[in-house]
Amino acid sequence: MRKLLFSSTALLLLPLLFLMNACQKENSQVVADVNSNQQMETKIDAWIEGQKALAYESRKPNIDLLKKKLDFSKLRIEKYDAGEQIIVVPVKDEYKKLKHVADNKIPNLVLIVDKLGNIRKGNLVLYIPKNGEVVAKAPDNTFYHIFNTGTPECNGVFKFLSISGGQIYQVEYNDGKLISFGQANKGKGNSVVVNVGEDCID
Repeated sequence: MRKLLFSSTALLLLPLLFLMNACQKENSQVVADVNSNQQMETKIDAWIEGQKALAYESRKPNIDLLKKKLDFSKLRIEKYDAGEQIIVVPVKDEYKKLKHVADNKIPNLVLIVDKLGNIRKGNLVLYIPKNGEVVAKAPDNTFYHIFNTGTPECNGVFKFLSISGGQIYQVEYNDGKLISFGQANKGKGNSVVVNVGEDCID
């Protein structure tokens, strides 16, 4: 009788033990994700400080503001090439208000991380949807497509800036095709846009 009672009790406890074990594994995964996110935040902060040390004094407040307004809770990872990754960190709306950026422009800090986990380059990227459309964010995998396939699933202009806010270049897409690009003219502080298919102008 005791053996039967023990066996019945054990059978009743097995599903509970399995459930408890599953919950522990799930919680561990969540904690691991949080820790990974915190580690990436620390690494990004250190990289930004390194870039700040190289910037002109007049540009350093822009970098400090960007650093304070990064929304790490919405950080996402996209594939790049040869085992590297693209880290996309949205910038909070307060940044746009303080820097007088139009509501329809979507700022993101976009970083390229190598196989060893080191940040090798990064830009502040402004996504400007076509026809003044207001959207919450650039679609997932947008930067993967820009850097790898050249066919992003959204229309509009992407302005690539330094993290201090200086314009470097821009690209424009429509229906998954690159229709124009432009590069900042450092001498005059503006940019020249060249339509794809046209001859380049010196």
